[in-house]
Amino acid sequence: MSRLKVLLASSEVYGFAKVGGLGDVAYALPKALRSIGVDARIIAPMHRKKGRKVGTINVKLGKRDVQAEIYLSRVNSVPLYLVGGGGYFPRDRVYGYEDDFERYLFFSKAIVEFLRRYNFWKPNILHLNDWHTGLTAAYVKSEGLPIKTLFTIHNLGYQGDVDTSKLNLLNLKEDITDLIIHNNRINPMKAGIVLSDAVNTVSVKYSKEIQTSEFGFGLDSVLREIKDKLYGIINGIDYSVWNPIRDPYIYRKYSTKTLERKEENKKMLSSEMKIKPSDRPLIGIVSRLTHQKGIDVFLEAIEEFLEDRTVSLVLLGTGEGYIENKAKAICDEFSDVVGISIKYDEVLAHKIYAGSDMFAVPSRYEPCGLTQMIAMRYGSVPIVRNTGGLSDTVIDPNENKNCARGFKFESLDVEAIKKALSRAIDVYENDREYWKILQLNGMRADFSWRGSARKYLALYKRLLSS
Repeated sequence: MSRLKVLLASSEVYGFAKVGGLGDVAYALPKALRSIGVDARIIAPMHRKKGRKVGTINVKLGKRDVQAEIYLSRVNSVPLYLVGGGGYFPRDRVYGYEDDFERYLFFSKAIVEFLRRYNFWKPNILHLNDWHTGLTAAYVKSEGLPIKTLFTIHNLGYQGDVDTSKLNLLNLKEDITDLIIHNNRINPMKAGIVLSDAVNTVSVKYSKEIQTSEFGFGLDSVLREIKDKLYGIINGIDYSVWNPIRDPYIYRKYSTKTLERKEENKKMLSSEMKIKPSDRPLIGIVSRLTHQKGIDVFLEAIEEFLEDRTVSLVLLGTGEGYIENKAKAICDEFSDVVGISIKYDEVLAHKIYAGSDMFAVPSRYEPCGLTQMIAMRYGSVPIVRNTGGLSDTVIDPNENKNCARGFKFESLDVEAIKKALSRAIDVYENDREYWKILQLNGMRADFSWRGSARKYLALYKRLLSS
């Protein structure tokens, strides 16, 4: 069999434009696929001009003909096709415009025209990601293109839906249009789910959760209907970036054999964040400060421990004003044990993973989550809600004492978080030998992209044989 060819379509790619975890996936997965013999390439919007122009294609939006420019660049040693033009790309931001639906409709149509018109490289699999590329599946079906489509749901909470006044832009036949309408709105997420040959989420548990009303964001019945083509594959983390042995950003490099050096990172992080160094456990948080992430409830739960000076806390992130204000208020009240930085700071993030004893991820829902895997890689023991990818990657002592590498709580409420914190603190203070086992179990776990890539390769092959 000739080499498998995969084109991964994403609205963001780390190194060019990144807002969230989708950018990390689009950066790392294709490289991992190439390392196991797949000819993987990327297509993304041209959020900034780079590379050389390789052609133009015509995209029809309603009655308008819009010219798209195709540029060829590289990221992470992977060929990257960039789509610009029409006044849609590039712009200052990746998202947040009134015409975002139209922008990503333009991108979705351009992908299909690119596949139709360029014969120098013909992929077997088109790997679509989130709502921004969901409508691409509709055009692949409409055009009858000889290619299999996989649609990955990274976050079902964002669906890109708009009212039906935009139907005139789609140029789709009625039978396909009917499939992408949900609650009298055009829903690109639904288009990707219903019209792709297979669908996956970024963890096994999340693939089951989204079939329920609690996590389905109104699409749970749609997902139950396609459950036979729905899979779960956990994301990986980039070991070339997240590795305490050779991380250039941390204070002192260390490994499983020199884990005692982690304590030096803790002391220097405490000093940098202007909190008093001590033997108490230091809890780290690196997160978007949004409702989804549950940081608002966690901050409420931790106050009692901060009052007693039982723990210290370092928090890095930006987001919704009310959560930022809550974090600032706690820092003001407990300034000797709390340090916060309300911004995105890649270097400080590395330092928090290396310097924290525990790492909190209290999400209301979490399709995959990368921070808990990074924390374990650095020997920081995660305290997480038992949901989505957090459930798939963290093992609690109550589940398997010998293999445990973190602590879980079920419901997102103050008492549940307090109990999980108390369990973690108890082990940290009274059983350092077992605490080290938790750390080492996390550090030795395989969260590499290569492992995830093998699972995607198996799914691609399954698609081609069906």
